[in-house]
Amino acid sequence: GGQRGEKGALPNEQISPADGLLALIQTMAEVNVEKFYERLNKIHAHFVRHSESTWHGAECLSIDKGASDEDNQYLKSTIIHHYLFGYELPDTVVLLTKDGQCVILAAKKKCAFLKPAVDQVPSKKGSVKSLKLLTKCKEDNNEANIDTMVGIIQGGNAENAEPLKVGVLLKEYKTNTSHKEGSNIAAWEGRIRNAGDIEVVDVAGGISVVMAVKDQEELDMLKKSSVLSNKVLKHGFVPKMEDIIDNSTAVTHEKLATDVDAIIEDPSKINLNVPTENVETCYFPIIQSGGTYDFRISATSNTDNVKFDVITVALGARYQLYCSNIVRTFLVDAPKAVTKTYDVLIGMHEACMKSMVPGKPLKHVYASAIKFLRDEGREDLVSCLPKNLGSSVGLDFRDGNLLLNSKNTVQIKAGMVFNLACSFGGLKLSEKDKAGLNDNSAIKSLSEFGLMIADTVVVKSSDGGADLLTKMGKHATDISYTINEDHDDGDDDDESEESDDGDRELAKKIAKEEETRPTGERRSNRLAANAVSAEVNEGAAERERKQIELMARKNEERLRELARLSKKKGGDDKTKKAEELETYKSTKNLPDNVLPNQVKVDMARQCVILPICGNPVPFHISTIKNVVLPDPDTAAYLRINFYTAGMAVGKDCPQNTLKLVQKYAPYATFIREMTFRSLDSQSLTTAFRQISQLRKSARQQELQVQEEANLVKQDKLVRTKNERVPRLADLTMRPVFAGRKTQGNLEAHTNGLRFISTRGEMVDIMYANIKHAVFQPCKSEIMVLVHFHLKNPIMVGKKKQQDIQFFTEVV
Repeated sequence: GGQRGEKGALPNEQISPADGLLALIQTMAEVNVEKFYERLNKIHAHFVRHSESTWHGAECLSIDKGASDEDNQYLKSTIIHHYLFGYELPDTVVLLTKDGQCVILAAKKKCAFLKPAVDQVPSKKGSVKSLKLLTKCKEDNNEANIDTMVGIIQGGNAENAEPLKVGVLLKEYKTNTSHKEGSNIAAWEGRIRNAGDIEVVDVAGGISVVMAVKDQEELDMLKKSSVLSNKVLKHGFVPKMEDIIDNSTAVTHEKLATDVDAIIEDPSKINLNVPTENVETCYFPIIQSGGTYDFRISATSNTDNVKFDVITVALGARYQLYCSNIVRTFLVDAPKAVTKTYDVLIGMHEACMKSMVPGKPLKHVYASAIKFLRDEGREDLVSCLPKNLGSSVGLDFRDGNLLLNSKNTVQIKAGMVFNLACSFGGLKLSEKDKAGLNDNSAIKSLSEFGLMIADTVVVKSSDGGADLLTKMGKHATDISYTINEDHDDGDDDDESEESDDGDRELAKKIAKEEETRPTGERRSNRLAANAVSAEVNEGAAERERKQIELMARKNEERLRELARLSKKKGGDDKTKKAEELETYKSTKNLPDNVLPNQVKVDMARQCVILPICGNPVPFHISTIKNVVLPDPDTAAYLRINFYTAGMAVGKDCPQNTLKLVQKYAPYATFIREMTFRSLDSQSLTTAFRQISQLRKSARQQELQVQEEANLVKQDKLVRTKNERVPRLADLTMRPVFAGRKTQGNLEAHTNGLRFISTRGEMVDIMYANIKHAVFQPCKSEIMVLVHFHLKNPIMVGKKKQQDIQFFTEVV
């Protein structure tokens, strides 16, 4: 009851007997005095500093709250009451003057609720100096109270020729003429309207600016609200939508929206432990598809059935009255033109987030969106933009004074929270764009579509930009579904995205051939874990067919992802192309001493010859992940594990093997492991030792190649002849060769230095490659040394080194 009271309004004087208990509980609530003065001082300080600009020259503020309106939860006066008091106080006037006097006219119970704050006015902190409560008086129809308030705002200067400007919430002020006779609002606003020396000005914008910057408590509430919206969409809407698609169920937008709304009101439906009295919907969810899209917040979910084409869903949750919003677009059987436009929308959304820099005006966000479209060569989409890209969000879902449009000059500040809503409306889809689509695809009948994504974001204070609070994925791989294969898959990707040697086309062909038993059912391309488990009881044949389909879809998505990554990196395909492994050109080149059932290691060819059905089959050592020799019992066993697709390859996997696995993963069959048994343990033990040694040697060779890959070729040392060579004897070099102390002589030749160790190892350092040379004398040290920092690394033993020292100890 106490928690519900925090969301509701304190009761009026007249209550029904049925509400007696609730009214009693509500009247037990207490105002948070510290929070009240902190936020009141925040409003007052901004009002005093910017009264001539943001507050339109007002001399005082009058926040008038009429009767509760269940149909409009976002009245500015209601929002302010929740911000200051934590409750809505109907029929209450809050008066705030420039000199720091706060006067509140309210009914008896509301004054009792506010009484603890009267004696706790901060004396040193804040600009509000006093709080005065005026209790509603029915005997004189509040005449004395109204006279007192007028006297306070006039400040004893009733003869001033200029009209006194009183700041009000003008939109509500104009509609407050129908308030009940005898109410506090009717008496106060009636006096203002009839006074010839009082002029009202709108201060809603000033209050919006103050409330836009959230304190830590508000940010915590908004984060929780955003998490709730995110989880309702991810675990509530998405599973329902996928079930509708997979089962071809006819469900109306309105019915699906009703189900989602019920989840927001009761999060336990998706296993969230959130008290229902703390949550509610910001608005009835909006679900659209079938070519009819309206991205205004006033749009509704109609009674048409959900079409499996371009599906948009918008929902917002309130947690402890703080609002959040999330919108996603889901693409089903989308052609290339749609996905390309969607990728542009994602890029524009990210550009808008980066543009939210403290100090910039709100219109900078809209300008950044237009700039991004023009830079991407999609100026045709500028006309498809909405009038605004969202607004500030908090206790108010949509603050009309803080819209992200092309004209708003209000400055962005750290701690502001926005509903960033990017959309393209009225997009055309030509017959050419749909040419390759399957005839069963619903998107085939679309001639016009829209795209929208929206997130709740908070402006950062450090490096600018904004952070996401609603973090559900929105990239193409997160929201795309395929339920009908295209007629011509060759047009799915750009030519530049085709994989080497036509592998992607071959993968698609084989995947289609594996669909041996078409059923006509829609198949979701979503990589969900329950895609096969739903058919557990259908028998082995049906399970196998499902697994083949799932593998085909996974392979296809993986190929597309790799192609996109390759295109983004812009690398040279020739340098990234996998090198095919060749151990022997033909069976004639196999060693002559290979026996039919023998595991043999060919160290020269770097391969292991394994018997399969009596036939010797060579495997390159780079394909072997590890080899295990368990403790023998009556017989010895040798288990060899190979690198395969669909498993973690580990950091020791050769780069070329990794590329080969990725290349052949879509359609090749891999051997994961092979186990050999022998009564002769000596032969398998010898094979185990040789394989381990060969793997170690091959690994060292690859590491050395990697080390030397980026080395800059050095000039050849020109040795000094026909004259005495300067030489320093008995020096120690660091780093060392092969983990041992390296001693020798350092010689100076024509174009470089040469160090020759006592074991005959040599290191050449060219003068042109020395960037810094540092000499350390033996003052207060036991050694004298010279240190060379090189421009380009050189090989010392098997490792690259850029710093080399030579030293000797001094007695």
